Amino acid sequence: MAQFHVVSDMHRRLFQVFEDTKTKKKHKFPKDIILPQRSTPLSAGYDFVLVDDIDFLPNQTTIVVTDIKFECADDEFLDIRIRSSLGIKHNLMVANQPAVIDADYFENPDNDGNIMIAIRNLGGITYKAKTGEKIAQGLIMNYKTTIDDSPKISKRLGGIGSTGK
Repeated sequence: MAQFHVVSDMHRRLFQVFEDTKTKKKHKFPKDIILPQRSTPLSAGYDFVLVDDIDFLPNQTTIVVTDIKFECADDEFLDIRIRSSLGIKHNLMVANQPAVIDADYFENPDNDGNIMIAIRNLGGITYKAKTGEKIAQGLIMNYKTTIDDSPKISKRLGGIGSTGK
């Protein structure tokens, strides 16, 4: 059964900084992550929510780090897409759409499966996304293989781009 998890602390990228009022020392604490969930019982996609304000600049791609990983069966993957309202109203798109999160990306040694979403602003103005905003959605998909399937690599050993060119 498919499930979302927060990545391990050593692979977290989203932190808050607090200053101790007495010692004036700064401390880093991981931000609270909201795991993706569907908005309604008939929603197909699991919404990814921002934990920081992000400005999506015109004609640029911004990497949204989620600190979330996805566990699924060997014949499943997560298909990441922009929320349709953001594409229609604000010209945002997933840069490498469709973005595919493979089953063996989960807990890889490079980044523990930390999902990073590349979002491109095709518009002419900056889109200012706010903390708590639903930015993308993930659809859990099944796939099939051919009868003569012969993968070149037996096991993923790293994160993004680790299976070669």
